[in-house]
Amino acid sequence: LVALTLIPALLATLGTRVNRFSVRLMRSGDRMFWLRFSRWVMRHPVAVAVPVTAGLLLLGAPFLGVKLGSPWATVLPEDAESRVGWDIVAQQFGPGELAQIIVVNTSETSTLSPDNIAAIHEFVQRMEADPRVRRVDSILSTDLDVTLEEFQFLYSLSSPETIGGPQVAFALDELVSDDRSLSMIRVVPDHGPVSDAAHDLARDIRASPPSGDLDTNVTGVTPDLQDTVTRMYSDFPKVIIYVSVMTYLALFFLFRSVVLPLKAVALNILSILASFGALVFVFQQGHFQSLLGFTSQGITEASVPILLFSIVFGLSMDYEVFLLSRIKEEYEATGDNTHAVAVGMEKSGRIITSAALVLILVSAGFASGDILIVKTLGFGVALAILIDSTVVRALLVPALMRLFSSANWWAPAILGGGTRPGTRPS
Repeated sequence: LVALTLIPALLATLGTRVNRFSVRLMRSGDRMFWLRFSRWVMRHPVAVAVPVTAGLLLLGAPFLGVKLGSPWATVLPEDAESRVGWDIVAQQFGPGELAQIIVVNTSETSTLSPDNIAAIHEFVQRMEADPRVRRVDSILSTDLDVTLEEFQFLYSLSSPETIGGPQVAFALDELVSDDRSLSMIRVVPDHGPVSDAAHDLARDIRASPPSGDLDTNVTGVTPDLQDTVTRMYSDFPKVIIYVSVMTYLALFFLFRSVVLPLKAVALNILSILASFGALVFVFQQGHFQSLLGFTSQGITEASVPILLFSIVFGLSMDYEVFLLSRIKEEYEATGDNTHAVAVGMEKSGRIITSAALVLILVSAGFASGDILIVKTLGFGVALAILIDSTVVRALLVPALMRLFSSANWWAPAILGGGTRPGTRPS
């Protein structure tokens, strides 16, 4: 809206005065650099395209081992109040105390029926024998020296607390609903909520809950994190496909070409994939953590790839449209593919580089922050823009434009495409 209304009005008002304080720093030399560089790339298209593509794929390879997770208190600075509180609890009571896995059992009759008590008893014994578990709180977790049959008899009474004493009364009050249709079991892991052991434990509990006629739901910090990641990524592939298809169609009608939009989308995804791999290499695997000032949590924060894709795909496509629009104008005027690419790079390279530099500097500011998720996102955006504006736009685009030659501009004639009459494919 600003670009279409306010800026034209300001330019019309200022007229030539808009250039009064312009700074002229080697403009002709800068343009000649992009002209000569693009021509050099197009003289060696295969030698440039193959290693650059391989390098980007190699940079993105660590993403194959991504472990998605959600942030916990440990991503905060060590002097943050909530981080201090977490550290105290973890040191005094164990890291799993604030990561309890809650097993919620419901029954249409009573969760305290003999069969259900037997099912709960088997589950509790299994959990107490698990080395990943620090403690289990249930209606059977008392100091009473009683057998399963005695527990079944005790909870069959209308007022079991009169015989079981205060421990049974406390368990009923804390873990059982008034109508006895619901009961809870608290499983306290011996590890923090984002640890592999806690995640494996939560999955095992969900895979093998108490039996009987109990309907079981598992909640708590770790299961919540798992469900959040699952929900976030259940439709993410559909989003990628939708955005890619819509972008392809928009660029197809803009450039009247089948190949150019396909290359634009593919190169965008390639640069984003490379930045994803770098994020895993640095923030999940912990490389350069001393240099960047963070402690790796062994995971990639789940929202970062989604946010990074959303931000970088749009920005990268802007640069692609700037470049291809200028190339298309020159191609329509001359019919020479190689000349059009060189002139397009000459006249848009400086603009793209300057715009990218601004965004890189802004994103680098976020990367210097103390909050790990902010640092990760800032680093990812800065790196993705750097890769896209240099490696992709300066090397891959002219190399591929040269390799595809006149095929770049082909489209079915019925859709307004086809090679321009009188063109000189090169």
